[in-house]
Amino acid sequence: MSATSVTARNQVFKIQQVVGNLFVCAAENGGCCCGHVEKGRARVNKVLYEEQWQDRGLRPRVHLTFVGCLGPCPAGNNAMLQIFGRSIWFKDLNDDALIPMMFEYIAQTVQAGVALDPTGRLAGHVYDRYALSSPSADPIDFTGLDPVCMMSVHADTAQWHSDVDGVRYGFCSPGCKRAFDKNPAAYLKPSEKPSSMTAVHDLEIQGDVMTKTFVVPNISCDHCVRSIKNELTELKGVVAVQADVQTKAVTVEWADPANWEQIKSALVEIDYAPQELIQL
Repeated sequence: MSATSVTARNQVFKIQQVVGNLFVCAAENGGCCCGHVEKGRARVNKVLYEEQWQDRGLRPRVHLTFVGCLGPCPAGNNAMLQIFGRSIWFKDLNDDALIPMMFEYIAQTVQAGVALDPTGRLAGHVYDRYALSSPSADPIDFTGLDPVCMMSVHADTAQWHSDVDGVRYGFCSPGCKRAFDKNPAAYLKPSEKPSSMTAVHDLEIQGDVMTKTFVVPNISCDHCVRSIKNELTELKGVVAVQADVQTKAVTVEWADPANWEQIKSALVEIDYAPQELIQL
């Protein structure tokens, strides 16, 4: 195997080069739906992944990384292999029997020196995630998807929905609906809008800043965190919002005119009721 020299912190390090990297989405790493049994997914068998990686002698050649959300949650459990300049996406890895098949395919690819096409049963678990060209300004087909968080939602049966230009869009939560209703074009034609970050109101703090940290049991992924932050930062007086997927803890800082009852009501409204107060 080859190596390269990398300068970091004014030091030179010898780094072994690999031919690829397998990224496996796992709930234990936070911010994802993969591995959540309550959502119909199998637990991610990290031990089996590591055993196959080691036993097949792939460790020096292909790196294995367990990560948080890879993005396409409805297709999970997900994994992505980057090897020999190609990205190969795997979906619905909800059977441990698929893991040895995946590593056998990786071993064959390493031996061939070129990215092979998966075959047999494994081929049915491969899909195209990346577009081959820049996205157009045409409306995106959100059939069966929440246009805000991209979770699977059917507009005709969704509890929350909005109609734009004669098309009905469904949402997984009132928080997603509220974000969409503020600016539908930002989701329906994102290429026409510059990207921007959601910011807390510029405000002149009135009185002391209050802080509360509490548990929100319904937090399960980064989409939940984003919904909570988007909702609470709309409240005048909220200074900062932090949320963690793994611990399900949320910390809110606020000053007048915001108050705790208002914050709690906002969370209950979007189905993220606070429980188990950690800090007064």
